Amino acid sequence: MQITVMSLNTLHGSHLDGRWAGLSRIIQGVAPDLLLLQECSGWLDGDQRHIAQAERELGLRLKVGRSRTKIYTAVGWRQDKARWIAYESNRYTLANGYTGMWFEMEGLPAPLTVVSTQLSCYSAVQATIEAQTVLARTHKPQGLGLLGGDFNHVPMGDDEIDWSQVRPYNRTSRCLLPDPDAPDAPPKGNDVVGRVLKAADMTDVGAYVADQRGDPKLRAHTGVNGKVRVDQIHVTGALRPAIEDYWLVDTEGYSDHHAVAARLDLSKLDETKLHTFT
Repeated sequence: MQITVMSLNTLHGSHLDGRWAGLSRIIQGVAPDLLLLQECSGWLDGDQRHIAQAERELGLRLKVGRSRTKIYTAVGWRQDKARWIAYESNRYTLANGYTGMWFEMEGLPAPLTVVSTQLSCYSAVQATIEAQTVLARTHKPQGLGLLGGDFNHVPMGDDEIDWSQVRPYNRTSRCLLPDPDAPDAPPKGNDVVGRVLKAADMTDVGAYVADQRGDPKLRAHTGVNGKVRVDQIHVTGALRPAIEDYWLVDTEGYSDHHAVAARLDLSKLDETKLHTFT
């Protein structure tokens, strides 16, 4: 009943400039049962042979969700662990879309919902609205859900970073507006997206394991340029007791993001958190 989940931003597709071979090797090293990908640019354009190649290399089925920006997301799964029963994506609701999958897995009392997303990087306000949309998907049909991807904004509880080292346009979207009574005060990160996730009874797996172990290194940034832990995996309340492990995965320069991975023991569920959502 143990599964490994991995989330990775590929940096604009990666198959057109030769980086995919390196990322594929890194993914194979983790050997995830569930894989959440972002920035799969170009994956649904042309003859789509890259998807079939990735499936062969990784030993996973892959479903890619469309978006109006063509910066696609994807979910991969190991077919001996999960049986796909439903798929949902909406190219218009989020700028970069999302890929939502429902799986039947042996021993689970309800379908497991898995959502890969990439929230807007340009506005915390827009990202908050997008988060509220995918949260509704993650909790359906019965509250057994996993949401991961590039959230593009400051999570709750991480240490304040040195914002002077961050590009100005990233500061405008990821920091609170200056206080008119203290215009020269240092910028402060805006964790509104994290607070929305928390309000929906989601658990930030990286933060949870870091706090349980007293290991702040697990809160290290994943965005190489933005210096923020933007890549995250969250689970619904029913899955919280299943959290076993979490770690960062070095992408060795093949992406501008580090990947994140988690291990869940699906035999340890809080079935009192299961409901039917409409």
